[in-house]
Amino acid sequence: MIVMQAHDFFLILLLILIGARIFAELFIRLGLPPVLGELAAGLVLGPTFLAG
Repeated sequence: MIVMQAHDFFLILLLILIGARIFAELFIRLGLPPVLGELAAGLVLGPTFLAG
């Protein structure tokens, strides 16, 4: 079982949220809905950070 400290959890959460915002801005510039960028960020960053 993996035990995660609270500060590690919030740091990872912050990085995922910042990544989602960056991807959303990129998708807006491409003329696509920002929610697609947020989904893409979740797919790219989520498993990477959560897998350890």
